[in-house]
Amino acid sequence: MKKLLLLFTAAFIHTGIMAQMWHATGALEATDPNIYLTDATHIGDTIFVINNQQILGVSTDLGATWNVPTINKPNGDFYPEGLHGIKDRLYALMKVNTYDHELHYSTDNGTTWQLDTVGLPNNIGGSGKAAVVYKYMGNDYMMASNTSEAVYKKVENTEWITADITGVVDFAATHNKWLVVSDQKILQSTDNGGTWSEISTSG
Repeated sequence: MKKLLLLFTAAFIHTGIMAQMWHATGALEATDPNIYLTDATHIGDTIFVINNQQILGVSTDLGATWNVPTINKPNGDFYPEGLHGIKDRLYALMKVNTYDHELHYSTDNGTTWQLDTVGLPNNIGGSGKAAVVYKYMGNDYMMASNTSEAVYKKVENTEWITADITGVVDFAATHNKWLVVSDQKILQSTDNGGTWSEISTSG
């Protein structure tokens, strides 16, 4: 019992010390307390942040110093949690209006952007694209979905492919398998989204 108590105490002290090692990065530092960061991602050692004023900050030295590059911002506003570093691309989901969204990527740290929406799910009115959740799935592939449709593609390809699944709640990837929670089922794909099979949840 004494050994267990000593181990717990040592772990608690160590955790407490480690927690005290956090410090502010100074990313997009402002004197106005109403300005705060809303999103962050990275590509290698380069970190990207967005604040609630729609300003993009970039650090190329793991957060030691920051700059605000002059960018040709994509159409609309940066969507919350819509910024992702995927391979050598900085992706951003943009909210154009209540119904229309656009997915853009940059290969020059946010200075210029390319549209990447061909094949993404349409919004309800069909006037544009719906908001999606998108992730890197490994093996140079990425996947995007909303509750009605899921699509995938190789990162460098220009067109998204419709996956044979609907009602996606969440998705993730392991080393050689894609997993989807969909309509109270768990599905898997071992061929980068080409085909899907249900995983038994009994037993």
